[in-house]
Parts: sequence; C-alpha cells; structure tokens
Amino acid sequence: MKKKRKNYWCLKIRSAIRNIDFRYIRRNGAVLFCSILKKIRRKVIERKNGIPIPASVFIYITQECNLECEGCISSGYSKTSSMTSDLLERTIFECLKLSINSIIILGGEPMLETPLSQILTLMENSHKLRRTNFNIVTNGTTIDNKLIQKLIKHPNLLLFISLDGSEATHNLRRGVDSYKKTKTAMLLLKSHGIPFITITTVSRQNYCEILDSKFVSLCLSLGSVGMVFLPYLVSGCDKDNLFSLTLKEWKNTVRGITKLKDEYPDVIIADIFSDEMFFSGCRAATRSIAIATDGSVQVCPVLMVAADKLNNENTLLECLKSPFFSHVRAIKKKAPRECLIMNSKEELQEYIKEAMNGVNETSDTASIVLEQGFTHYISK
Repeated sequence: MKKKRKNYWCLKIRSAIRNIDFRYIRRNGAVLFCSILKKIRRKVIERKNGIPIPASVFIYITQECNLECEGCISSGYSKTSSMTSDLLERTIFECLKLSINSIIILGGEPMLETPLSQILTLMENSHKLRRTNFNIVTNGTTIDNKLIQKLIKHPNLLLFISLDGSEATHNLRRGVDSYKKTKTAMLLLKSHGIPFITITTVSRQNYCEILDSKFVSLCLSLGSVGMVFLPYLVSGCDKDNLFSLTLKEWKNTVRGITKLKDEYPDVIIADIFSDEMFFSGCRAATRSIAIATDGSVQVCPVLMVAADKLNNENTLLECLKSPFFSHVRAIKKKAPRECLIMNSKEELQEYIKEAMNGVNETSDTASIVLEQGFTHYISK
C-alpha cells in the first residue's frame, strides 16, 4: 500500500513538472538536492536532542490585509501587527540551523509591499535561502508587472493563490472585485511562466460548485499547476454559520475530490485535511509548527496559543523542548494520526487552563476556536 501511494505521487509530480517552465526546474535543482541533505541533518538533530524536528514552519509575517474575508481564521490577531525585519531574519535563520526544509509564509496578506520586500531582501542577501523552499499563501490581488519581475528572480518561491469558485461565490466571502484581481494575477503569472498552485477553501457556500470539473479546468486554464482543497472547519470564526461544513457536507466533499483526482490523473490535486490524516496524520508539534508575528511559537497554525517566544533569550530548539510542546506531544502519542483539536480538545483546554500563567493566547479568537473549533464537522 505504501509503495502504491509513493508511485501515485511520483506520477503526479512528474506530470506536474511537464507543465512548468524548464528554467524553474533547472534553477531549483539545488533546492531539491538540499532538501535531501536537510532531511538527513534533521534526523541527526532529532537523535541528539530527543525531540522531533519539524520539516516545515508556518510563519505569520503580517496580519495586515487588503481584504476583509468573512470568517477569516486570522480575524482575532491584531490587524496592525507585523513581524519586524530583525525577528523575521532571526526566525528564518533559526529554521535553517535546524535544517527545516520548507517555510510557509502566511498573513494577513504576505504579498503587501512591506512584508514581501522583507522576504525578498533576505533571499537576495543569503545564498542559503535560495536553496530553501519558500511558499507564500496569498489572495493574489496585489500581483502586478512590477512584482512579477521580482518573483522571476526567485524560482524557489512558490505561490499558493486563493480562488474559491465562480466570481459571485468568491466575492461573497472575499469582497467585490477580488475575483477579477485574482484572475488577472493568475493570467499574468501564466504569461511569464511562473508556476503557482490554486488553494480553495471548501465551505458550505461553494462545496458543490468547486467539485465540478469545470472549476478545475478553469484553474488549469489560468495557469495553475496544481489544486489544494482546504476545508473550512474553524467554526469558531464563523459567527453566522455561513461557511462551516457539516459532517455530511464534508463527506460529500471528500468523495468529490477523490473523483476529481481520478478525472485529472496528470494534475496534483490534494485534499489537505483528509490526505494529511490518510498519509501521515496530524503534523502539529512534530512535523510542522507555526510562529506568530510577535515570535510566539505555536504547535500548529490553528491552535493559537503559545508558551514561548522566539527572541534573544529563546532559540527555536529551546522552544521545541519546552514543557508545553512536550505535553502536546505526549497527548498526541495516544492518537498520533488524529487531528489534535478534534481528538484532544478537552485535554488541551484543561492543560491550558491549569498552566495559564505559562501558556498565552496569541489571538483574540484562540479560546473560541479551541472551544467551538470543528463542532459542525464532528456533530452535524
């Protein structure tokens, strides 16, 4: 079974590569080679320190955004908070010390002028960062010809652009004219041979629409080299229950995405929640972590609490060794494949309440997400 899964993804990746401009493949040869070396180094660091070292880190570089999407998970963070240049540099180089292979940049909107320039400046000044995988999750509305010229110089930076269905459906959540701006950006990237992946938030408003092969065909025609479907499960941020999926709706979604995978054998199509559970299980505190704009180290992007901050007193390795991370990993051992919030919500709440002097919320919506997080998905 494991070999079958591996062969399946090898075929998908090989097919996707054929659709990418050759210069990106050629210039990313060093990135691929270094990712293999980093995996070996991580294993050495793990054995030396007795803790798992994550392969990927989510960094909230800013909470500033040019859109106001309904039900945004980042709505509880301060809208004016952004990571300082010094902290961003420290964070990224701490990741390099631990041979972390993939850095995922989140917001807010990380492709606003200031946060993006911080990333690009760091990449230009360090050859090590040119051999690291950088992913940016963006709404795509700020991409123009001027920005394209900067992106061309950094083939190791892959964009994940949000598109949630037809114009009416997309605009319903993300605001008037956002669809046109995003579509224009996709076509612009395509015209310059810059690969990107479409990321679609599956919600109650669009789950039937985005499972139609016409939507996948549209994204491919706009230049997308792959599709990622992300379920809207964080009902704690969905005040009017407009977007949260019920269990029945999500089961239909999983079946629909499986059907799309069969219809498009040459396209990478990932159901990010179910695929993670199927292939490797929950990655929180083990294979991935998240870092907020103030340096707070979270066990995952959704669980918005932290006990330690990355600063002059704490290294990233020390944060990973903290009692909070150790306790979360101990909780996970009981059901390592299951989502931490879905499977261990009560135990997490009890620990956080008892250790409140040491564990702090990094977002105003932290407690409500933990309390109501995936309620609709579980019970209805």
